[in-house]
Amino acid sequence: MRPSIGANSPVLIKPVLVDASDSSSPSLLLSFDQSRYLFNCPENTSRSFVQSRIPQKNLNSIFLSSCRSSHCAGAYGMLMGLADGNKQSVRLIGPEGLRYMLACGRLFTRRQGMSVHVNEFKPTSTLQQVFQDHLIRVYALGNDRKDQTHLLMNRKRSPDSTAISDLSHKRTKLEPGNSEPPTGVQPVLNSHDALPEVIDDMFRASGTSRPLGKKNTTPAYSYQRLQEPDEPLNTDPVSYLVIGPRLRGKFLPEKAKQLGVKPGPNFAKLVNGESVQVNGETVVTSDMCVQGGSAGSAFFISSIGSMEQLGRTTLVDPACISRVSDGANLCAVYHLVHEDVVLDERYIQWISKFGPEVTPGLADELKYVKSDNDRSVVPTGEAELADGIIVTTLGTGSAAPSKYRNVSSTLLHIPDGHGQKFNFVLLDAGEGTLGQIKRKFGLGWKDTLRNLKMIFISHLHADHHCGLASLLAERSQYGIYLYLSEKAVIEPLGLSIGRVQWFNSEHLLKSSDKRFATIRRIQALISSEFEIETILVNHWGKCFGVCIEQKTERWKIVFSGDTRPCQALIDAGQHADVLIHEASLGPEETELADTKGHSTIDQAIQAALKMNAKNCVLNHFSGRYPKIPPSINKSNDQEMNIVISFDFMSCKVGAIRELQKCIPALEQMVEGLDIEDTTDAGPSDPSPESGKKTKSKKKGGEQTCAQGSRVRKLSKEDVESLTNQIVPEPLNIDSSDME
Repeated sequence: MRPSIGANSPVLIKPVLVDASDSSSPSLLLSFDQSRYLFNCPENTSRSFVQSRIPQKNLNSIFLSSCRSSHCAGAYGMLMGLADGNKQSVRLIGPEGLRYMLACGRLFTRRQGMSVHVNEFKPTSTLQQVFQDHLIRVYALGNDRKDQTHLLMNRKRSPDSTAISDLSHKRTKLEPGNSEPPTGVQPVLNSHDALPEVIDDMFRASGTSRPLGKKNTTPAYSYQRLQEPDEPLNTDPVSYLVIGPRLRGKFLPEKAKQLGVKPGPNFAKLVNGESVQVNGETVVTSDMCVQGGSAGSAFFISSIGSMEQLGRTTLVDPACISRVSDGANLCAVYHLVHEDVVLDERYIQWISKFGPEVTPGLADELKYVKSDNDRSVVPTGEAELADGIIVTTLGTGSAAPSKYRNVSSTLLHIPDGHGQKFNFVLLDAGEGTLGQIKRKFGLGWKDTLRNLKMIFISHLHADHHCGLASLLAERSQYGIYLYLSEKAVIEPLGLSIGRVQWFNSEHLLKSSDKRFATIRRIQALISSEFEIETILVNHWGKCFGVCIEQKTERWKIVFSGDTRPCQALIDAGQHADVLIHEASLGPEETELADTKGHSTIDQAIQAALKMNAKNCVLNHFSGRYPKIPPSINKSNDQEMNIVISFDFMSCKVGAIRELQKCIPALEQMVEGLDIEDTTDAGPSDPSPESGKKTKSKKKGGEQTCAQGSRVRKLSKEDVESLTNQIVPEPLNIDSSDME
């Protein structure tokens, strides 16, 4: 959409994230030539920038409607991406709790070279100005604290913020590398005094944030829990009124001189619509010496998160918007509201006050409001499920989401003893995992969350757990401990009602004296035949792999987490049915992989061979391999099935052998279709060759690539033929709803 909001340069207002699979709150991007403004940053916003080919350059300000996951879960990844892209500073504007929310991510969101300026305001039921620069003015509208009944009820219903402490054993504070929850101590990070210092330490414009030792850590490395806000947070989303700059008229310098204004800075003020004083007495206004021009235009972002909020919200009158905007023309209203709200008669009557020029044809669109829930974004197949474990790779990328791969998450489908339904185990939960589950399972996604029995987080890097809070918040309706316990102050995560129980990965190490007691607790929750062992693997910081075993069913699944080649993992996983191993880099990148604490494809395969694993699933690929990583070179006499995973792949363990045969056809189809790759290697990828597009010259019906090989463009018949090779009739690969 390209309404004119008052700038003399091109202006673009674009929805960045519109699919409800990722979030109930889309993002809006306001773009000028030299500056961009983002409104809301839910999960997968960074990935949407990549997929929509929107550069993050000139993104200077991010406005959040609330501090709930639905509006801000993507902010951590977005800020780190901006910092890695050499951004020097960015503004973060939002309602109360914004500093607290940002500080919750201090243990995994740290960057040097960029400063973050936080503007936090208390919502009111009248329009209040919260931001102004040379291009736009922004007003916020929310619910004030005159009626705090709903806030107090939320605090009573959701003591999640103390639940994790109640689950702990007998420790007094949380130290780096120890994920045991804190108990019984008064936090030293006071919410009023320490939060700005924590944020400044998380994002240092110069120098680096680093731990100084267990007894003397910098604020961004503090494992002391944040003090809760003195009052319950008002987490109702706020609405924003955005007013663009005035359309400049023609400045008449001679007229200004006649009025006594001297050339210089005062001329600039008059051009910008300001008034100046002459000789300390006479006031000269802009309209006295500027001919033409207008007040520009504005747009309104309506944010109402629930029917309950609608009941306590005073919907702003269009006349009030006109008064505040000094006559600016309201060109659009964006409705970022709950699906039930937009169908409510009160809301429809309010919409009608704006007239058809602001909300044209909205009545015809209302019938499609709930259509997203009636479809599965991922096409479903006809294959019938049989008994057996299924591996679904929801996210197969590393570091940051890309166009073709989301960050790390793998779902195991484990049939119950009667074969009537599946229980689920999630291995890591990177940003966007909830959206991936919704896309994969369609109408069955709620059943998937309901039957989710265990989540294993390998380590504290953001690409492995930033989707966990959103997933738990959704599931609650039907140090990771520290982050989630602090986040539960903002929104309920189900921690306090017995639906989430925590287990320390260190207690499941073979050497731990708490191992057997912990296993018994897990068996009481899942199955008496269920055994789990964690392995400390070779990655930066403390990172764990996991071995999951079922004695009676006689199956064993091993997940590597992020690791260099690790002998301890090989020993623990002997004779595994499936090894899910990270393969971040290609065979030629051994030195880089060692530096980054990752494995190459060849190293992952060698680990599987030494483990005597029957099947090996490779995932966690670098952004430099956006489609299919380098071909697998398996030179051995042993029978082991190897498969390269991709997002939304579901395969029964017994079908991996067949899936392996499809790799050559997949490579040919992806290359032949000539799908343009817009994914850069990312700021963390030092390779100078990364992210460059392959140049090609057309020659008849073929293409000549930069490397000199010729690839024939595939016809429709070719694609159908290859598809038949990829999914032959006997192949049991499931992509159904699995309800």
